[in-house]
Order: sequence, then structure tokens, then C-alpha cells
Amino acid sequence: MRCEKVPELKLNDGATRIFLNTRGKHPELVSPELIELLKYMERSTDEVSRECKSKRIQEMHRRVCQIKASEKAEVKYMQTWEEKILIKQAGIAEGEQIGRSKEKTELVKKLSNKFSIEQIAEMLEIDISEVEKIIKEIRAKESVKRHLQNLGFIAGEKIEVISENNSGIILMIKGSKIALNKGMANKIIVQ
Repeated sequence: MRCEKVPELKLNDGATRIFLNTRGKHPELVSPELIELLKYMERSTDEVSRECKSKRIQEMHRRVCQIKASEKAEVKYMQTWEEKILIKQAGIAEGEQIGRSKEKTELVKKLSNKFSIEQIAEMLEIDISEVEKIIKEIRAKESVKRHLQNLGFIAGEKIEVISENNSGIILMIKGSKIALNKGMANKIIVQ
């Protein structure tokens, strides 16, 4: 399946999609009822509903009006709206926290060769225990990187996937089969 307007858009996922354009230029290619529906979807007003010849669209409008008038539906809508705002705010806060954490890690990494843990903590205005934790994480990441390099995972090296399942992956690199768990495999950047 391909998109006629954007041919390079890949849609080969097995799903069936129907794209409806309320500004279409070929009304002769679709039914009058669909045109009325698209107009109604664009402006769901009493006036547009009265202009529709389709009884189904008029019935749909009647139901939409009932739902809009329902206090229960209004409360549910407001709750959902508030939940979405809270989820968005939580996501923003989490993103900011991750950003600050990465920034601290980079600063500690740059400073750790020249300054003591105490000096770094003072400069960054954080606890010594936090500096120690960051340094431990940096060393662990460097250890994993060295381990993967020792196994042959270096820039430009060709890797072949032999098999994969929920717990890990078996790869062929430099003529050797290497099994990695998912956590370790996710640390490898493939281009």
C-alpha cells in the first residue's frame, strides 16, 4: 500500500487506512452522504445538520447534542482533559529531570580528572554522595563500553543477527557467535 500524495510514505504494516479529506477536489468520486458527513465533521452545527439530507447524519447530530447537554459527559470530559494535562506535566518534569541528570553527569565527567569529589560537589552545589554515585555510573558505562569493544563491537565492524528472542540476541561478529541479553544489546548503536 502506498500513499498517493506522499509516495515515499511506507504503509506496509498490514493495517487498512482510509484517509478522508474535507477539502477534496473530486466530489464525483464519493457519495453525497459522505460529502455531507465530512461537512458535518468540519462544522457540527444545527445549521449544517439541517442542510444534510441524510437521516443518519441528522440522528448523529441529535445524539451529539444529547451528549453535549449531558452533565455526566461534561464531567467525564473535564476529568479526561485534566488527566491529560497532568500526564503532560509529569512527562515534562521527567524530561527536565533526565536533562539535569545528564548535564550533571557530563559536568562530573569533565571535572573528575582535575578536581576532587568534594570540590566537584561544592562547584555543582550537590551532595558528595551524589557525585560519588555519578562517578560510579560513569565508570560502569565505560566498563561496559570496554567489554563490548573487547568482544569486537567497534565502529565500522559488520554484525549479523543470527537469532533473537525475548531474552536476548545471538550475533555473528568477526566470525564468532556472541550471545547478549536484551539490556546489553540495547547499548549497541547500529547504523
